[in-house]
Amino acid sequence: MAKIKHHNFLNTVHEVFTDAKQAGVLHLYAGGSSFSGRTIEVDGRELYHFGTTGYLGLEQDSRLKEAAINAIEKYGTQFPLSKSYISNPLYKELEDCIQELYGQPIVITKNSTLGHLGVIPSAVDDNDVIILDHQVHWRQKCSKQEVFPSK
Repeated sequence: MAKIKHHNFLNTVHEVFTDAKQAGVLHLYAGGSSFSGRTIEVDGRELYHFGTTGYLGLEQDSRLKEAAINAIEKYGTQFPLSKSYISNPLYKELEDCIQELYGQPIVITKNSTLGHLGVIPSAVDDNDVIILDHQVHWRQKCSKQEVFPSK
């Protein structure tokens, strides 16, 4: 894999996203009226979903759903301020708990993409090389019938 220099970084990002969109693995919309976390409807097909960042499946945990409903009642559906300006008090509570658990300073982001956007430019220098294998957050479309064919 070639080293990506800053002067061609945007061209590289554009090419990667364009190729992924043409391959049908990026900029998709989920269908259906609900989401179980195990399967997802894409283009009218129900597929097993391996591309989630919900690695523990907690997004369907009833205790967390109840806590999320309570948080929405207290703070609304979103906290409409930049975290770098004023952060939701729930972030402080979570960051303190995680910091106590790991003994390291923690910054919580709304999702992994925002975390990556914040951390990678700070952690990677012009002279660094990032090597990624072919499976880094790559998701393969796979229907239930392909995994468990009918007999």
